[in-house]
Amino acid sequence: MPSHTFFRTFWNSLQPKQYAELRKRTLGSAMWYLGRLLFCMALLATIGGGIAAYLVWPTVETFVEDQLQEFPKLYPDGLTVTIKDGELSMNRAGAIRIQTPEKWAAFFAQEQEDEDMTDTEEKVFPSFLLVIDPSSKAEDYASLNTLALATKTSFVLRDDNGYRVMPYKQDMEMTKEKYLQFWTDVDQMLPTLSSVIHVGFFIALLLAPFVIAAGSLMIWMLI
Repeated sequence: MPSHTFFRTFWNSLQPKQYAELRKRTLGSAMWYLGRLLFCMALLATIGGGIAAYLVWPTVETFVEDQLQEFPKLYPDGLTVTIKDGELSMNRAGAIRIQTPEKWAAFFAQEQEDEDMTDTEEKVFPSFLLVIDPSSKAEDYASLNTLALATKTSFVLRDDNGYRVMPYKQDMEMTKEKYLQFWTDVDQMLPTLSSVIHVGFFIALLLAPFVIAAGSLMIWMLI
């Protein structure tokens, strides 16, 4: 759409008399005007969204980089966790409790303050990210104050109904060396992933006004 057409359509949309004149036009002419108007509105919204995303993206990248530095510290030294034939075992006795990093707990607490949660709502983030305890059962999940629980036969996670139990289906062995290698690989992939996201977001911005305008026009025609 040429710039003069864009501004003329936008300006006309602000003139009340323009809508009275639309009643005198043919259906095709009115639809053409409505389509251009919807495109202008979608373009303005897309530009605003793009600017907001551009301003927020550096903060997102910094947050991800900070977490990548935090994750490697979580795995206990010398621990080997093995899952074989649907059962979990470890090379040490007792339960392993991986504590929630203070930054995460503080962030969650701040989010809850911003949401102004009432006293009747849960306000405390679990003290532990993960508890590995072959002697525990899924029913113990609520009392362990953890985000996730690994029992002898299943992995337990919180969900809207309380908790969800997922039996082990694949054999695996996890050591600290493998854990650190995983996060090293993730760190090396980030620049490529960031570039892909940038390109994808740019393409989405180019297509968004057309998609939004066409979708809005179709909805208007169906109503």
